[in-house]
Amino acid sequence: MATFESGQKIMNEEGRNRMIHELRVAQTLFGHAERAIEVTFQPVREKYGITDEWLRKHEQEWLKDRQIEL
Repeated sequence: MATFESGQKIMNEEGRNRMIHELRVAQTLFGHAERAIEVTFQPVREKYGITDEWLRKHEQEWLKDRQIEL
């Protein structure tokens, strides 16, 4: 949660660099978690016919319907 104190910390270069570092660490952690979830649930979803190809197709349709380009 953002607080007044954390807001104050980004007012100088050292504080900004520290926050950027914390965000990069969090990004790495979330990336590892995402991969672990993918590996764990891939056999389950494939059991029910949700293959990588199926996911790609439906993702593209979803993005197209919403006019989102990546």
